[in-house]
Order: sequence, then structure tokens, then C-alpha cells
Amino acid sequence: METITRVERTYRIYSKEEKLQLLAECKTCGTTIKRFCENRGINRFTLNNWKLMEKREKAKTQSVFIPVAMPEMTPEPTRISSGIPLRIGAYQILVPDDFQSSTLKRLLHLLETRNVH
Repeated sequence: METITRVERTYRIYSKEEKLQLLAECKTCGTTIKRFCENRGINRFTLNNWKLMEKREKAKTQSVFIPVAMPEMTPEPTRISSGIPLRIGAYQILVPDDFQSSTLKRLLHLLETRNVH
């Protein structure tokens, strides 16, 4: 443990091992965190900060990727409640009422050029 003294305050720098040891002692001491910290001369907010850091470290090492197999799903055709039915060869297309005419024109042109009949 290293001690740094300034005019206003004295700071102690704890090693990782010391922090872990104090956290372990705190868990098994049987007193409140406040009382434990008073007895050890540790600020309780500092101890709580160490607990949070330890929890984050454990979360990093405990994260596991679990692959999940998803069944293949076939999308169901969209049902259109109203529209204009078009029959082109063996195909029947139901064009919704709000379908843009310019898109319909391009679609029909494409079907005609590919000789879909």
C-alpha cells in the first residue's frame, strides 16, 4: 500500500490484490459495510466502487456466446383486401388500389419484354 499525502488529504493506493482481499473480508465480516469501512479506515464509497469494478470484471470473463439455430421460415404471401386482379398468362396478380401507376407500367413492360405468357 502506498500513501500519498497532500495538504488537504491523505490518499492510499491499494493494489488489486489488497482490494480483492478487503472485498472478501467485507463479505464475510458479519457487520455493515459502513462499520467495516470505519474499522479499516476506508471510504465506503471507495469500497462500493471496488465492488462495482469487480462485478464488471467478472461480467467480462463470464460472457459467453451461445449459437442459436433458427428454423427456416417461409414468408407467407401478403394478403391484399382490395385491388385490381390482372391475369397474365399463367400468372394472376392482384394490384392494390394504392399501387403507383408508374410502377405498374414498368412491371407490365418488364413482363411483356420477357414474354411471360
